[in-house]
Amino acid sequence: MNTSSLLIRSTPESISNSMLNGLPPVVDSESLVLVLGTFPGSQSLQHGEYYFDRSNKLWQVLLGVLEVSSALPYHQRVAQLLSHRIALWDVIDRCRRKGSKDRDIKDPVANDLITFLQNHKSIKHIIFNGEDGRKSASRWAKSLIPEMFELPGIEIHRFTSTSGLNTRYTVEQKVNCWSEIRNYLVSPNNSDVNS
Repeated sequence: MNTSSLLIRSTPESISNSMLNGLPPVVDSESLVLVLGTFPGSQSLQHGEYYFDRSNKLWQVLLGVLEVSSALPYHQRVAQLLSHRIALWDVIDRCRRKGSKDRDIKDPVANDLITFLQNHKSIKHIIFNGEDGRKSASRWAKSLIPEMFELPGIEIHRFTSTSGLNTRYTVEQKVNCWSEIRNYLVSPNNSDVNS
């Protein structure tokens, strides 16, 4: 029997027709800020790490704001975010997509952000990674879960995209834009958590 005829080869078309599942949130009970992207890129899904593709400067920008090296291994970068009370997740839980571009997302299903926020009451700020574009995280959120924008006690912010496709800003300018996050990293008793 010729077993090679039984092999099923994945084509780009079959990959884009398969439902892709996102990553679990990076969060703990002390998180104050939730940074929301749209959906992990293909390299992130393959490696199980948020923002694995180094052309996206999220780690360099966010850890630059926090004055922490972005060269740390992934688990240490995640630990640094959590120690600064920052959580990561995405608007979309699963979708079909060929490649990594948000504009190619089809059949999106949202993460249950309402229940998530009810279960993580310490979160007071949501920052959308990407303020521009028809298919930005905030636009997907408005389309899929508009009630999220009505939640009492939660402030919504849109920061410039850390994507490598956002060439309007240098990394240094993106760090400057994202430095506003420091204002949200204050504990309820008004002591700065970075000090």
